[in-house]
Amino acid sequence: MENLHDRKIKMITTDGGGELLNQQFKELANKIGFKHNVTPPYAPEHNGIAVRANRTILDKARCLLLGSKLPHQYCAKAVNTATYLSNILPTPSRNNFSPHYMWTKRSPKIKNVGTFA
Repeated sequence: MENLHDRKIKMITTDGGGELLNQQFKELANKIGFKHNVTPPYAPEHNGIAVRANRTILDKARCLLLGSKLPHQYCAKAVNTATYLSNILPTPSRNNFSPHYMWTKRSPKIKNVGTFA
């Protein structure tokens, strides 16, 4: 992130599932200088924002698949497209700016956005 966007990572929050609870990740956090916040495993109520965001992405992906009448094999493409759309569309919670704009301070390029098919 820092090399790509010139932004410093301040904190990463993960569930306590174990994948990132190892010495190697702790050393990386110390080296880069970010805080690793761990929520209890199997407790989605502690990760409400992430759980809701993931649900919204999956709901959008299902709508894209149903609307396009494409087979289930295109599920990954639908999820990628739903994520992309969520990142470039403005939202009221961000004063009608898109996440893309909030991160880059540039308007997203939408010339390649079309019908999912």
